[in-house]
Amino acid sequence: MKTPVRLPIEVGKRYYLGDGRLVQIYNTDAGGGYPIHGALYTESLEEWTMIKFTRDGRIALSGISGMDIVWEEWTPFDKELVWGWDESYTAYRNVGFYDAINRCMFQIDGERDGYAWDNYAPFDGELPEWAKEAYKKLQD
Repeated sequence: MKTPVRLPIEVGKRYYLGDGRLVQIYNTDAGGGYPIHGALYTESLEEWTMIKFTRDGRIALSGISGMDIVWEEWTPFDKELVWGWDESYTAYRNVGFYDAINRCMFQIDGERDGYAWDNYAPFDGELPEWAKEAYKKLQD
């Protein structure tokens, strides 16, 4: 599952460029203006190529679009508070607990197997009080 990239970029994680290609990061402290080094996978050639980025994931080659790091690989854990939304929702996001068993959200009453969204992203920050109370009532 992909989610928008969260800085700082880390070694060993899988990231994706704006054009959808996979990047594996193997160094984040190479120094200079492009301290992040990784390997870019080109599916049509079935090969990896070295590539470097700025600290915020911008490609070292100027004038090329779609080659900045914009997504990262992420798998929500069971009962994690997450954002969910469908592709067609441009001005709406839903927050709830993720049901890893059924790969969807918990229902509003805490039962498993609720609505499955097109996209999920981590809820950043401390859990609100309502979420701490709701967590205790989620079905196992």
